[in-house]
Amino acid sequence: MENYPKRIAMADSSQILPEALAFVRNIISAPLSIVLFSVVFLLFAHLRLKHRPSSPLPPGPPGVPIVGNSLQFTGFLWLKLTEWARTYGPVVYMSAFGQHVVALNTLEAAFDILDDKSSVTSGRPRLIMVGLMTKGLWISAMPALSVWNRQRKALHTGLRSLDSFSDWLPQEAAMLTANMLRSPNDWRQHFELAVHAGSCAVAYGNGLRRDAMPRRASQMNAYFEHMVAAQTPGAYIVELFPWLNYLPWPFTPWQKEGEKIFNAGNNLLHEMYEEASASPSSRDPCVLKSMADTEDSNPLTPLERVWLAGQVTLAGVTNQGPLSFWLMAMVLYPETQKLAHEELDVVVGRVRPPKWKDYEKMPYLQAMVREVRLVVINTGYPYTDQRFLLKDIDYKGYRIPKGAIIIPNIWAINRSPSIYGADAHEFNPSRFLDPGTKQLLPSVANTKGEGQVVFGFGRRICPGRPVANRLIAIYILTMLWALRIEPVEGPDEARAWDPNDCMDAGVFIGAPDFPCRTTERFKGALKLLESVK
Repeated sequence: MENYPKRIAMADSSQILPEALAFVRNIISAPLSIVLFSVVFLLFAHLRLKHRPSSPLPPGPPGVPIVGNSLQFTGFLWLKLTEWARTYGPVVYMSAFGQHVVALNTLEAAFDILDDKSSVTSGRPRLIMVGLMTKGLWISAMPALSVWNRQRKALHTGLRSLDSFSDWLPQEAAMLTANMLRSPNDWRQHFELAVHAGSCAVAYGNGLRRDAMPRRASQMNAYFEHMVAAQTPGAYIVELFPWLNYLPWPFTPWQKEGEKIFNAGNNLLHEMYEEASASPSSRDPCVLKSMADTEDSNPLTPLERVWLAGQVTLAGVTNQGPLSFWLMAMVLYPETQKLAHEELDVVVGRVRPPKWKDYEKMPYLQAMVREVRLVVINTGYPYTDQRFLLKDIDYKGYRIPKGAIIIPNIWAINRSPSIYGADAHEFNPSRFLDPGTKQLLPSVANTKGEGQVVFGFGRRICPGRPVANRLIAIYILTMLWALRIEPVEGPDEARAWDPNDCMDAGVFIGAPDFPCRTTERFKGALKLLESVK
């Protein structure tokens, strides 16, 4: 009698029914209490076998009871994940107060899971503060449901007229470059304004007042930083204990904070939408016009239209980081600037500013733009591309459980020596060029032609990446055509390049303030810039 439970517990699930029948036959005359106990034990053993995970969880750092690894999710999380990757491998398991968290530290793992299995890895975790700050209108944070699909379709349609959007880029690039020549140490404000103006033209055409752009650019930055900071692990206790959100005021101060931030962003987006809609320029190719043209085939609510157009300008904020690090790279890597100047002189000359068609003939400049994206994490990855797993998946012998939050560690992927070489942490555009022909090498596999993965994976990949790339390219191209960028003399000279030292612990990554000097690369450059219409 005593051996049966042990045998049943060790049996294969396919053997449970025969074993159970034999067990019943042998105990038919036993006392009722023993029979009941044995049946309960048998059912318990069956359920354990039925629901026992077929594969182990991925390896990861040990945690402590209840809190798991949450106390280790501080500061530069992407650096901690990269450190753990060296110990535990490409897929690292962690937990935080019972929440499964899995980091993907290699391109292979990220592509296999987020692209090949995108049908179950396109979900977003519920982020309470982001929900309060956006009222569910932020497309990047939406779950993969019908509303998300409808807005995603509208956004893709609105961004198709890429060549039309490019018509205004040379003028914005010329104004940015002229400002950089006049006051180079105000570069952060110049980049903020230029990126905002470019993004607004994509979203609204040329229907917004120029004099209001500095204020709106600053407000956009503030709102975006609130949004991204809300996704930082541990920033709000309610993310760790969601039930706290159901407590009454005054025990939920984050609710009023979220409401205040939403109102500020919502008012700004309505202000721009209404101003642009009343302007004749709203008929120019832009996302606003596209939504109006496709209203019958893909209807959106009025509030969805306001927020969808506004998110183009909000997402544009992320281009400020790459520009700031590019400027620092020009100071610290003068040899790359020299090679770019030589290519510009051959292809464009010095009698007119460059155009988009010129860029397509300049492999070194194309490589430089790729390198800017590679070396610079332009938003707060890994925080802003979290995924929510919709069902269990097996990957290379490990089980990633349903409900896990998946974090692609873009920092580690874009610094992989096996893909980008031993100097992957350095600024070196030539890594993307054939050493013999000096032409662009084929793009790194599984990067959608980008050569790196800052735009994400699978169904959640950034739909605006062609626009973002073109904006960055034209701005860099024009500044290099007209400017010579150098360090200032004296003790404030720019420090040695160290990506880990060139950021703060926040999630909106950009270069720190540093001084630089700009001069006309040739006489008459500023006058030619001012002639661009």
